[in-house]
Amino acid sequence: ALVVPDCSFDGCSSCGVCGPELGHNVVVPPPPIPPQAPQRAPASDRVHRLRFGFSKTGSLALLSHLDVVRMLERALRRSGLPVSFTGGFHPLPRLQLALALPLGVEAEGEWLDLEFVEPIAPAEALERLQVQLPDGFRLLSVAAVPVSGPSLAMEVKAALWRLELQPAPFGTDGLPESAGTPAMASPGHGPDRTAWSQALASLLAADSLVWQDTDKKGRPRQRECRPALESLELLAWQPERVTLRLRATVDEAGRSLRPEQLRHWLSDRLGAPLRLGALCREALQLQSC
Repeated sequence: ALVVPDCSFDGCSSCGVCGPELGHNVVVPPPPIPPQAPQRAPASDRVHRLRFGFSKTGSLALLSHLDVVRMLERALRRSGLPVSFTGGFHPLPRLQLALALPLGVEAEGEWLDLEFVEPIAPAEALERLQVQLPDGFRLLSVAAVPVSGPSLAMEVKAALWRLELQPAPFGTDGLPESAGTPAMASPGHGPDRTAWSQALASLLAADSLVWQDTDKKGRPRQRECRPALESLELLAWQPERVTLRLRATVDEAGRSLRPEQLRHWLSDRLGAPLRLGALCREALQLQSC
């Protein structure tokens, strides 16, 4: 009924568990305690800066923005690239994504900036980093940019979207179940091509597009979104879905139009409930491009 020491290190305690058939007790010396090495902060020199173009498709569309950042940090650690780190108690790689991507949205033309503590060939950096990234995340291009240049977020000027809109059952978009329009076809089919063209023209001709929502504390707010709408075109029309291409400007705070806002305004003009289908941000356009 006593706690005895480990007989591998302190010898036999005659506890009675071991019998003659187990042989003699062998005492081994305890392993040495390694000396404590002082921790060194990672290098934080800003010597070289590379700008990568990348795409995120397939199942990776289900990764959130923070998950993508963590994925890139792990890939950089495995690649062994001489990445520059921030200072402070929690050093992080100096990487920056141009604009956060909504969850579930694919992307074909995004941008990423990385800073290094020493010069490195762009092609070599792309090759070493790409092999550590999962399928669906492809580095499309790389180029050196000035270290002291403006941040990547300040360089974004416009976003190009490709989105699908599909007719939804009445009553699912805030419209009464008796609402309708002569352009509505049989159930499961939406407005015809002429109605869509008129709705797009009406949206582009509008002098004001006010979006009303609430802030994080639930206080009502509104924002004028018409200056952000540059162009909107109908790419394909089918009775069960339409495909649109939207070009919207991005301001210095990273604010722009969202596909959900476009769906709401078009639903009002068509008099028919709509739901979002497949979404893809085709490109983020930079000031220097």
